[in-house]
Amino acid sequence: MPIDSKHQLEAIEDEDERTDATAYQQTIGSLMYLVTGTRPDLVYTITHLSQFNSSPSTMHLTAATRVL
Repeated sequence: MPIDSKHQLEAIEDEDERTDATAYQQTIGSLMYLVTGTRPDLVYTITHLSQFNSSPSTMHLTAATRVL
């Protein structure tokens, strides 16, 4: 399922909202692998989510999990 258009994903400003960056990066990497072979319709969504790899929040992880 593509990203929800009602939610705007932005960089986080509060340290308390951060989540495990490794888990987020693994999820994004898995989605990128999926996109290359079978789901080219999700390219925009994965590209948008991958912009937050350095400091993801729980909102970013929830959006990536929703795509899964």
